[in-house]
Amino acid sequence: MDMPPPIALACRTGGLLLLLPAVGIFQSVFWADEVLLAPKLAVTGLALLSAWRPRDGLLAVAALGPLGSVAADPTGIGRGVAEALAAAPRATAPATMSETLLPVVQDQTHRFPETLILAFLIGYGLRLVWRPGDHRSVPASLLAPGLLLASAVLASCIVNNRVWHAWDLAFQSGNRVVDFLVRGYHNPIGTHPSAPVDTFDSIEATVGTLAMIGVLLATFSLCRGDKDYTRRLVRMIVAGAAGAALLGFVAMAMYIVSHPEAGALRTALTQRWTLVGSINTMGPQIVLVAPLALACGCAMRSTRAVWWGAAAVLLAALWSNATRSAILPGVAAGAAALIWLVRDQPSRRLRAALMAAILLAGTGLVAGTAIRFLGNDHTYFWTLRTRLEFAQQAVPLIADKPVFGHGIDQYGRAARRQEAKTVPHNLYLRTAGELGITGVGLLLWLIGSAVWLMFKGLRARPPDALLLAACVGVTAFLVANLGRGSLGAGFTLVAGLAAALGFDRSAHPAETVHGAAPAANPSWPRGLRACTVAGIVLLAASIPWRVDREARTIDLSHLESGFDRWEAASDARFRWTRGPVEFFVHPSVTAVELPVRALGVERTGPRNVEVRINGDIEQRLLMTRDGWQNIHLVLSPSGHVWRKIDIDVSPTWIPRDVLPGSADPRELGVMTGELRRCHGPVATGGACPDGWTSGAS
Repeated sequence: MDMPPPIALACRTGGLLLLLPAVGIFQSVFWADEVLLAPKLAVTGLALLSAWRPRDGLLAVAALGPLGSVAADPTGIGRGVAEALAAAPRATAPATMSETLLPVVQDQTHRFPETLILAFLIGYGLRLVWRPGDHRSVPASLLAPGLLLASAVLASCIVNNRVWHAWDLAFQSGNRVVDFLVRGYHNPIGTHPSAPVDTFDSIEATVGTLAMIGVLLATFSLCRGDKDYTRRLVRMIVAGAAGAALLGFVAMAMYIVSHPEAGALRTALTQRWTLVGSINTMGPQIVLVAPLALACGCAMRSTRAVWWGAAAVLLAALWSNATRSAILPGVAAGAAALIWLVRDQPSRRLRAALMAAILLAGTGLVAGTAIRFLGNDHTYFWTLRTRLEFAQQAVPLIADKPVFGHGIDQYGRAARRQEAKTVPHNLYLRTAGELGITGVGLLLWLIGSAVWLMFKGLRARPPDALLLAACVGVTAFLVANLGRGSLGAGFTLVAGLAAALGFDRSAHPAETVHGAAPAANPSWPRGLRACTVAGIVLLAASIPWRVDREARTIDLSHLESGFDRWEAASDARFRWTRGPVEFFVHPSVTAVELPVRALGVERTGPRNVEVRINGDIEQRLLMTRDGWQNIHLVLSPSGHVWRKIDIDVSPTWIPRDVLPGSADPRELGVMTGELRRCHGPVATGGACPDGWTSGAS
């Protein structure tokens, strides 16, 4: 039923307003100097294509996403391999791949695949706003947990950024966040002037999570009722994953060819998983996609050889990946599917393909483990013990904040405070640690709803080979994530299309015609709708309380910027300021003293030192002589809010331009000594009767 024009206009305006944040983040790619012009034009074209023909836009994301991951990987085919090969030593002993590639890994550039997804979602969102009739509704069992999980992630991000920017006024904090989103999002974190203390990493994790939820729901909507399109999407997913895996073998071949010295081949084979970082983490993605390649090979006679070849490349990459935590669940899920197939007696060809894949993967698992045992490589037991240690240390961390967690992408900081491992290597433990029971429950609800729709469709007759393959891949992937830490776009694509297939099959069990009409639009149960709205309202209402609670326990003592490394002098330790200085003082501190010295001031002229507390100018110091002076600050009570202290020095100077015989090219300000703090009452004249303390606050 058509809506009245005023209501339709209001809905479109509201939809456009909801898209504005995504558009703002997307356009920041044009401010990023490290992103070349060609990728900028490519993602713009993808956004326009997705607005015009959303299905084609999703096909492009499925094919280019995995390839983009390898291309953007600094150890990959592009810049990374070229630099690694150029840097490889020739006259000295052969370096391992880890030693050769480590400098390149540390210079990692930014995220082309995520930008592709963002471009698609913006284009698809514009299409939905302008032509909502093209949209096929998503069942409440998927939409409700998706909306609630998105709300939980967004609320956690707001809490994080408000707490970490608690020294700012709300308007100032908002300006910093907006400036980062519209200008610095696609630059490496910490290089944008609005994020000098590296506090915006949770925003990146939030955008990535929201994008994954959006891709899952969009894939379901686009695939629902259109089996022809679903098969096209499967082909592109397989092509992208196989292409990315093939690039890994190309990188290995390039390494071997460019290292003619003895032992290079053995090094490449024994350390193959260290050659390309994105391939090293691709094990779960391979077990997710490989069953789809086998299903395509069984169903498509004219291109069967192509799909068998793609499946062979993926399985070979799984061997090269050497990820036992991915191979083992893949073998188990494939064996379960084979038993199910034998019971239902479907295609003999599919059974043979599954059997061959299970044997190949199982052989790789056994052979890889045996090689390590024969080579006295005990990393298997070490890895197993480490994973168990991760799980044990995650339990008290989760119990510390069980309801809402420590905040999106804050697991590492929370673990460091408790002297635990910084990475749990487990998707579910990490989610529980960051988003609490609330977040992990909503995630499991969303995934469980998709899996339920898949297996519900499997009960229809005759069995659908593509749906069965998707179920095998999704099951193996979810089990593999007991030893990994992320979902990724590949999973959301496969889960979305498999859920759509299962939904259609359960609604039309006997339907075998390609491009069948979609099932009737699912309705929202009234109780579920009310619970969803209430959940979103409660999550939003919890933000002020959570900000207040977190601000009382947060530790900002290790967050600082603008200081160089510590150096030793005859009288004391010191470090130089390099640019604007920023550090934080505990709420219990009543006064601080910072020794400063203007070395070389006779040659450079006076230096101005401006000190601000929480953005307000507190002290100005004109340094005209070379000698230690103290910046003394008496701090007013701040409740439980940390005080932010900024120090600006002007002009700066370069030693090699001023001091005779110096070759130091650094741009320096002043020398600073150890910061001293007073935690008790401050006497007249600034003395601290209880004594000054230095070191960590």
